[in-house]
Amino acid sequence: MRGTASRARGGSSFARFLAVVGVAWALAACTAIKLGYENLPWVLGWQADSYLDLDGAQEDLLSRKVEEAQRWHRKTQLPAYMALVKRVEDRVQAGPFDVAQIADWQRQGLALWPPIAEHLAPAVAEIGLTLRPEQLAHLKRSFAKANDKYNAEHRQKDPQARLEARVKRMTERAETFLGKLSDAQRERLRATARAVDGQDDARFQQRLARQAAVLAQLTSLSTERPSLEQATGQVRATLAGLFAPATLTPSVESDQLWVDLVASASPEQRQRMVTRLAQYRDDFSVLARR
Repeated sequence: MRGTASRARGGSSFARFLAVVGVAWALAACTAIKLGYENLPWVLGWQADSYLDLDGAQEDLLSRKVEEAQRWHRKTQLPAYMALVKRVEDRVQAGPFDVAQIADWQRQGLALWPPIAEHLAPAVAEIGLTLRPEQLAHLKRSFAKANDKYNAEHRQKDPQARLEARVKRMTERAETFLGKLSDAQRERLRATARAVDGQDDARFQQRLARQAAVLAQLTSLSTERPSLEQATGQVRATLAGLFAPATLTPSVESDQLWVDLVASASPEQRQRMVTRLAQYRDDFSVLARR
């Protein structure tokens, strides 16, 4: 399988929350949700093959499992996405909110992950039991390659280059929801970009920890060959821990930025954000009915 897939960018807890509500099932931040969601089995299959170099039988098994998981997710989980987006949409339309409100939305967004982890565990366990040592070595190299790319984009050695890259990412994310920022909003964003410089390293360490957990779990399945029931229990615990609240670095500075940006938004910017959220909700509604 070959192709390209965009990845969600790192950022504040509110930005990560927007990625959750803006893209179903951990798909990357993408304005074409319906297209992305419909192609999700192919995207996940391509990513798994890229990271693990699957053989034909494993690809067939993965394809069946992902398609079944998507049918389940479409019918049982998308309504929760719709409800959460509607709550945010209504709150943004009503007026200013604070960091505590963002933290609550973040908790609600993270709560969408455990049911997915629970449902995916049997499939991941079944595939994990078929992996060979050379495939795990390929996964380790794939992680290293992905980390090199991440470092080049997020952890440049030159402080000014790192700042400018962060400002660009944060501006693109903000303007996705608000449209073109004013000069004052841009200055406010740049100040926050400077303040959160040290958080890049913390997030990278979290990234490494998640990769290590995945690699250790798959290696255990491949070498110890537990029963499918035992493997499923192990995988369930590993998946649930990947996005547990304790594993994520909070960013009060970045969340406060979102509070300030929305509070200072023009009527047109606020309406754009409401409209964008409504589009997400409508897309989820259409997908849930298919």
